[in-house]
Amino acid sequence: MIRNLPMLYSAASMAPTPSFPDIALAAALAYLLGSIPTAYLCGRVKGIDIFKVGSGQAGTTNVWREVSRKFAAVTFFTDSAKGLAALLVARAIGLHSEFLLIPAFATVLAHWNSPWTRFKGGDGIAPFTGIGIGYNPHLIAIPYFIITVFTIVWNKRLNHPALWGAVIGYIAILVMAFVPATRTTPVEALGFTGLGTLIVLHSVVFRRRRRRKVLELLASEVAAEVAQDANEILDQPGKALASESVAPANDGDAAPRRESRA
Repeated sequence: MIRNLPMLYSAASMAPTPSFPDIALAAALAYLLGSIPTAYLCGRVKGIDIFKVGSGQAGTTNVWREVSRKFAAVTFFTDSAKGLAALLVARAIGLHSEFLLIPAFATVLAHWNSPWTRFKGGDGIAPFTGIGIGYNPHLIAIPYFIITVFTIVWNKRLNHPALWGAVIGYIAILVMAFVPATRTTPVEALGFTGLGTLIVLHSVVFRRRRRRKVLELLASEVAAEVAQDANEILDQPGKALASESVAPANDGDAAPRRESRA
């Protein structure tokens, strides 16, 4: 691998350096493609707000569990196509090697925070699949096969199978990056793996925030029910006093009626 490093670097340096306007244009188009809210649209077809069910993420796994398998397939392949299209457009503009990491990150960023859904989105694993195909199919073929198999087999046994599959897949990507046949420089491998790591961290942080919000909502509902029950209990003695009266004595002396304090 060390002997091949000069050859790899020279191959990457042969292409002309893209200009700043080309990089900006590629990033803008990638962000536009990544912002398409596929999972949200699939959920709306069924009358489901994907952000209010399940994990609260607009991703393939949540669509699979909360909408349907058919729409989950549509979500996965469409989101993957977004990533692939972003990289193909960037290549057509003139970007190459590590410069492709810029539109790749813009695609994932838009998928996380789509302006069409008030800056909410999914975890980014499906777009990252398309990005990997457009970036270097030699590098991601075997790792993504591992991710797919792991996700399908462990779908009902883990809360987030795609996340665990991604961890294993990213380790495989790191290992394969040092295989000469992948034609990948260390800078590209580091950037590609770093983007995958950000996706995993984003998913973990989102799940913690989601769990916290659910617990806070549950606590507020319980507190409201307890307050309502307490008010009903406190109101009962007042109602009893309001309806209570003392009958006149047998000797003809009328006892005064007890006034209600309610």
